[in-house]
Amino acid sequence: MAHQATLITLKHPECLDKETLRLIKKGNFLTNTLTLKFAESVEDSMEINKIHSGAIIIAASVVRLK
Repeated sequence: MAHQATLITLKHPECLDKETLRLIKKGNFLTNTLTLKFAESVEDSMEINKIHSGAIIIAASVVRLK
């Protein structure tokens, strides 16, 4: 879900602050200055355990009510 939300956000640059817009125009957003990866499956999530350094991990969970 985070991946889709990020894609939607990037399609609406009018919602972004000046610094983020500057980074996108300069070509440094989501390319040269950082690597952004989304864990969309259990296997992807398990791969996080193999990272030993140099990472910031942001986690969220979604509860789906039926």
